[in-house]
Amino acid sequence: TQGQHGDEGTAGHRIVAGLKIIKALQELYGVSAPIFVDNAESISDGNLPDMDCQMVCLYVSDDKELRVEVE
Repeated sequence: TQGQHGDEGTAGHRIVAGLKIIKALQELYGVSAPIFVDNAESISDGNLPDMDCQMVCLYVSDDKELRVEVE
């Protein structure tokens, strides 16, 4: 799918690969820190790896006002 800034599939794969690297480093060093994921709309539903930390995912939307959702 072509997005506004290029191939969203490739961007999503890049983000997921980065998260997997972060997870491996967190396990290796025994640390856990919050992770901010920008452009999270490029990641397919259910494709986020399970992370043992807080994640703040930022999505682009057409909403007129800022919206915050907590899961």
